Amino acid sequence: MLTIKEASEEGESLDAYRQMLREHREATGVDFNIKGYEQELFDPLARFAKPMGVIAVAYWNNVPCATGALQDHGNGRCELKRIYVRPKFRQRGIARKVSEYLISRAAEIGYRLVFLDTLRRLTAAIRLYQSLGFVEVDSRVDSPTREVVVMERSLNTGSPKRDSIMEQRC
Repeated sequence: MLTIKEASEEGESLDAYRQMLREHREATGVDFNIKGYEQELFDPLARFAKPMGVIAVAYWNNVPCATGALQDHGNGRCELKRIYVRPKFRQRGIARKVSEYLISRAAEIGYRLVFLDTLRRLTAAIRLYQSLGFVEVDSRVDSPTREVVVMERSLNTGSPKRDSIMEQRC
């Protein structure tokens, strides 16, 4: 059975988040140091602090199995980050459930737009995000590789606002 808990203070859920963040880095082979990875490991609540941020940890029969987070970017925008499911728990719809949970929380918090980035080679992730209403946007987001795909979706209508990230960065 799947349950999702929010990690809002030091403890078991935040420790599980940190461990899965390390696993995520190993699995993707991306150097997250460019994006403040070590600081995030040390103090993830600084980056994803409530009331505008969320760290979610999913448990399958009380075993930590997946994680994800929301990061505030101001102006009604947030980023869906660190969606990761441990290999032995994949193919159970857990990434979808964590993503849906975080999208729902984003709407509750009052965000109007959610965006994310993922590696182009993670085709299953891209298909999942498309099925959740995300569309690929033309963005000049800095990234450690050229393989990054940036996607977004509106929380108001479920329809994308294609130029919203570009408007914020120009």
